[in-house]
Amino acid sequence: LPYDYIDRRTITPLVEAKAGYNNLRVRVLQHLPAPAKKHPHQPRSKAPHRVQCEDATGSVLLVFFKAEPKYLASQLPEGGEVLIGGHLQRYDGM
Repeated sequence: LPYDYIDRRTITPLVEAKAGYNNLRVRVLQHLPAPAKKHPHQPRSKAPHRVQCEDATGSVLLVFFKAEPKYLASQLPEGGEVLIGGHLQRYDGM
């Protein structure tokens, strides 16, 4: 039997979002992919793929580790409006 659920009906503006689980409606501004490998035998970059987004009240930077850039570009098209659900946290004062 279910013991918990996440209510995704409430969309939180960025200015009101607090640390923890939030549902956001944002516009994707640009993708900031991890740097490309310099040599074919070089291991995969450990830098994350970042996606800059905004709504009418503020901006947010989505961070994806070990992400496939082509997949993220198809799911989060630049200029498109998307619903994002997840845990929001501040990193290094940002």
